[in-house]
Amino acid sequence: MEKRFFNNNKKYILLLPVAIIIGTVFANFAGITAVRRWGIFSGEYMDKFLSVNIEFSRVLSFVFRKRIRLYAVAVLASMTKIKDKFALAICAYWGFSAGVVIAALSMQYGTRYLIIFFCGILCHMILYGIGIYAIFMNTGNADRRKNALRYLASVLIYSLGMVAEAAMNCYILPAVLIKH
Repeated sequence: MEKRFFNNNKKYILLLPVAIIIGTVFANFAGITAVRRWGIFSGEYMDKFLSVNIEFSRVLSFVFRKRIRLYAVAVLASMTKIKDKFALAICAYWGFSAGVVIAALSMQYGTRYLIIFFCGILCHMILYGIGIYAIFMNTGNADRRKNALRYLASVLIYSLGMVAEAAMNCYILPAVLIKH
């Protein structure tokens, strides 16, 4: 079974790190001036981020409104013939974005700030990825019960990602940033 998993999903397993490298190279070629203009974890952003105290429920509501759109589109796309291409596009987008963020953090703050990437971004992105992957696992299986369980697992895991993102932004990321 493991052999089949790797063979069927090799393109996703390989695409993510390649997209991260491309995003990192892109940001490095753009240079520090462009990265600062983009405002990715800029000093001004960091100061504002640390100066506000927002309730967890408000952050969760904001995260929900932002992340539910992609989830809804992924569910709809998973029911079409373009589902494989859409899943690849999501994987490439997340990898590219992660690469840009890694490069932006390194350029502006050095490698010691990569902990921000792991605490502030990577944790919930893994849950989002697993949640969306569970949607695309439904490969036309006629067993409605299995499909329903996969969608339910997908909703639960994706929702955990939203809770993790809100928690990271409310509690963990501020604690990490204050220490550095």
